[in-house]
Amino acid sequence: MAESAVEREDAFKLRYEIFVEELGYNILPNEERKLIDQFDDTSHIIVAYDDGRLVGSLRSNGAYEGKLPFEDESEIKTRFKLAYPMVSTTSKIAIRKEYRSSILAYKLVSHIYQLGLEHNVLCDFITVQKDELFDFYERLGYRKYMEPFDSAECGIVTPMVLDLRDQEYLTSIKSPFIRMLRKHEGEMRVPKTAV
Repeated sequence: MAESAVEREDAFKLRYEIFVEELGYNILPNEERKLIDQFDDTSHIIVAYDDGRLVGSLRSNGAYEGKLPFEDESEIKTRFKLAYPMVSTTSKIAIRKEYRSSILAYKLVSHIYQLGLEHNVLCDFITVQKDELFDFYERLGYRKYMEPFDSAECGIVTPMVLDLRDQEYLTSIKSPFIRMLRKHEGEMRVPKTAV
């Protein structure tokens, strides 16, 4: 987790480098070369460094902490009203090109999953742009919940949702998250004793 202002600034600069300079998203360039928005104030930013260099980051926003940074938030409120506001979104996933085929993406998303369990989140939402990313998130347990749409920022995206506590589904697809869920639920059931 980005614990210092420097780590958060590193994440904002990495986003800019990847989304604006490398991928050419529809975002206005700026002199500071940082990509930051109003949702960062209430977000949890996860960062990964390799030899002192930031190589990946993403953010999570919980509806229980503020507004969600999703173009389809009203759709989430309507379709997932039983879970709302115990929902989160994962966004601004930025990984350096040379690390995209590594285990880094899984490690970053695993931190978000653990964070969700700790905050009693029921569902996590994400929008995915590329087919290979769709497959990656599907293997983790995310499912498409509505048809793809054209995002003003980055083109056609597919909205996906993860039911963090659907043990049956996560087991059936052999999601790596199932071990984390079982461990978390086991810890929650163990009675605390005063010694």
